[in-house]
Amino acid sequence: MGSQALFICCRTTDSAGGGACATMEPPTTEATMRLPPCLRHATRAWVLLILALAIPRFASSLPIAPGIPEMSPALRGHLAQAAGDAKLPTWQREYMRRLVGGSGAAAGGPAIPAASAATAADGSWKELVPDGRESQSTIYDPVRDRLVVFGGHDASTLTNNVWVLTLSGVPAWSRLMSLGVPPTARYGHGAVYDRVNDRMVVFGGYDSAGFRNDAWALSFAGPPAWTQLAPTGTLPVARAWHSAIYDSTRGRMIVFAGCNGFAPSYNRLNDVWALSLTGAPSWTMVVSPLPSGDAPDGRFGQSAICDPVRDRMVIFGGMETASNNDEVWALSLGASTAWTKLTFSGSTPGGRAYHGAVYDPLRDRMVVFGGFDTSNLDDVWALSFAGTPAWTQLAPSGATPNGRYCHSAIYDPARDRMVTFGGHDAYSYLDDSWALSLSGTPAWTVIGAPQAGRWSPSVTYDSLRERLLLCGGYGGGHTWYNDVWALSLTGAPAWELLTPVGWGHSTPPVGRKSPSVIYDPVRDRMLLFGGSGDDSGGGGSSSYLNDVWALSLAGTPAWTSLVPDSTPPSGRESGLGGSTFYEPGADRMIMIGGLDDSGPLSDVWSLSLSGSPTWKQLTPTGTPPSARYAMPAYDLARHRIVVFGGWDGTSVFNDVRVLSLSGTPAWTTLTTAGTSPSPRISVVAYDSDRDRLVIVGGAGLTGPLSDTWALSLAGTPAWTQLAPAGDLPGTRYFWNGTLYQSAGHRIIGYGGEGGNSALSGVWALEFRQPPVGVGDDIARPLVEGLRPPAPNPSRGATAVSYSIARPGRVRIGVYDVGGRLVRVL
Repeated sequence: MGSQALFICCRTTDSAGGGACATMEPPTTEATMRLPPCLRHATRAWVLLILALAIPRFASSLPIAPGIPEMSPALRGHLAQAAGDAKLPTWQREYMRRLVGGSGAAAGGPAIPAASAATAADGSWKELVPDGRESQSTIYDPVRDRLVVFGGHDASTLTNNVWVLTLSGVPAWSRLMSLGVPPTARYGHGAVYDRVNDRMVVFGGYDSAGFRNDAWALSFAGPPAWTQLAPTGTLPVARAWHSAIYDSTRGRMIVFAGCNGFAPSYNRLNDVWALSLTGAPSWTMVVSPLPSGDAPDGRFGQSAICDPVRDRMVIFGGMETASNNDEVWALSLGASTAWTKLTFSGSTPGGRAYHGAVYDPLRDRMVVFGGFDTSNLDDVWALSFAGTPAWTQLAPSGATPNGRYCHSAIYDPARDRMVTFGGHDAYSYLDDSWALSLSGTPAWTVIGAPQAGRWSPSVTYDSLRERLLLCGGYGGGHTWYNDVWALSLTGAPAWELLTPVGWGHSTPPVGRKSPSVIYDPVRDRMLLFGGSGDDSGGGGSSSYLNDVWALSLAGTPAWTSLVPDSTPPSGRESGLGGSTFYEPGADRMIMIGGLDDSGPLSDVWSLSLSGSPTWKQLTPTGTPPSARYAMPAYDLARHRIVVFGGWDGTSVFNDVRVLSLSGTPAWTTLTTAGTSPSPRISVVAYDSDRDRLVIVGGAGLTGPLSDTWALSLAGTPAWTQLAPAGDLPGTRYFWNGTLYQSAGHRIIGYGGEGGNSALSGVWALEFRQPPVGVGDDIARPLVEGLRPPAPNPSRGATAVSYSIARPGRVRIGVYDVGGRLVRVL
């Protein structure tokens, strides 16, 4: 069977009609060539027609297709791979997973779970951008020009997922879905790219069972698939935080040193092993453990590179007995293996461990970044090999990455640069990637995500461009950020740094944390108010701010300082310690409470946006809630703000309070049915498709929470505990912010705090697409009983049968798996 997979999508229009059957001839070669590469192979005479409804709100009503016995394991694998393509609409990917999951295991195909849980009202979690991590393995995939990351430790757990970061164009993260059983979640392992077999090879590390000595391969040709290797020969002892390099001359992975114990001895190793990767894999000891003087002392956390010019492995640093060292050793890889300790005059980087290093082939040198000695480091050094080896400290221009350790580093030959990812900076698990250009004057550029390790940035939703906007935050070293980042929420999520200019002022707003930010749709701009920041211009202590700024988003973004002609609210953090909303009917910004030196606040303010901006303190009737640290939601359907729970400095709450904005503002208490969530501080999102509030996790008096709740608002408000499917986010005290993306029927959460670490991943809680509009007099979709095409597969025509619930016209669109319209019937 061939692999030309098309989607037939029904789209309804007005007019009369009845039950029907449509016929589709095989597609043309031109249409076939629009398929993604994973489906462009084999014969072109067969067509697999996959049925799905084009209108997103109807897609969830599709029946799950029965197992397709004619589907070969290979085609099933290609469908599974296509289902992981973030460029496709959610409903298409979901339906492909349902098809593959129906009988994949029985047919010998991938064990991909059916996505029925993903379409339930409880939703399904999906990680869009990885949370920060350390001690992961990272390789450069030259065939696909991407960085590939496996495993590591984030703020809450060990991981065994695989992420890829594209390096061409705008760098974008995506989760790599694979076939086969993956390795156990682990960190401290080593990995190389096996260029002959086009795969990533992983060895060792530490998992929940202890130190490991297993070897795994993740193939990239065709559908990515994990395979555990079963090498012959004597296995190396289990270990973690070792070095692994690829010896391209002999097609093997070289493993050096590491540890397999804990303090104080750590059981440091100094042996060298080779895993052959051509033919049947086998282990060979290259150098047995040697005494000090003949070889490096046992160590772990060192760096290693392959020096192809001299056919040797070069190691630097690592943790020896009681301290980190700055030794450089070279091991010849030819027929006669021998260790040589390199000597050089002049300055050296100093001892360190858990740093990153790459070989720079154009300049014949090793480049080292960061690591840990008595503190985390952010310096860059180069060790030249031509002539007498010599160290040189580089002084890159541009912003500098946070000092870090346990990060990854690869050489990007297409752009002549070193790329780093992740690590730990003593404050946070990091998810940012940095590129260091190596030609001319070195310069750092952050790619893939905002500079990580920041606490309390604020986010808002740019509905015009379907993107999340992130502003500010606070990092180690007394750094208040004033940068603005945009995360696209259509297609593959990609971060982009906005570069606004100051207009009317020489500088943008000072850096700050927890500012209040909203999107002003009338003027296509982001408004920023307050927060706490360094108003001295750098390095000083923080103070609470009450200034207002506007960032225009059309064309080249530009900052403008707004000076309302009235007395402003007091300075405060109002991004997390309170909430601010855009009120469409009144064209104004509404702010409730906040947090300052005195604790939580409870006042209510409005800022009119038409004409000259004016602050006004509102005095709602009714009994207001006590001053509390809470993060409410705006109930668009009822023109009101709903406050759930919060913290007043002593106690946490789980009551629901409502501030009506229609007419005279008024506070009331909302009486709810069902069991309420436990008292907490939590971010609340308004799900406009289902007319409900959704509460995700939060913090109680005893620590962080991970449960999810919904409060229906139609009729008698009632609480329901949700049980989302998918990989759950790690436990966190709260998100830095959440928003509801109606176009994607999902809640987007950014960052947060967990495990005493600032988090920076992006997650989506995706829900089933809702029924025909809430309150519509049309109770069900027009098209029903949509059945699989027959015959299928077919070398000729195939028929699509369906029925309709009432008179109406049906238009059938034929889409390829890239989401492009091929034909209309």
